[in-house]
Amino acid sequence: MFVMVFSAFGFVHKIATFEKAAGFQALIQFTDAETASSARNALDGRSIPRYLLPGHVTSCHLRISYSAHTDLNIKFQSHRSR
Repeated sequence: MFVMVFSAFGFVHKIATFEKAAGFQALIQFTDAETASSARNALDGRSIPRYLLPGHVTSCHLRISYSAHTDLNIKFQSHRSR
């Protein structure tokens, strides 16, 4: 789902998804800052279309902010993170 939404702005280098008390979160790394900025400007505050969501998810409202990290380091994959 996230690849389809974010790759419309450029090459998605890495994605990490996980759940926290505040809800489901994702970190998306693009190849450059300009692509990340374009995606953020276009998608922040919007919703992912219903047809792209899994059946058990009723809505997905995007709140996008920049990370303090410059490179996304994925240490392991599990049912809580991918």
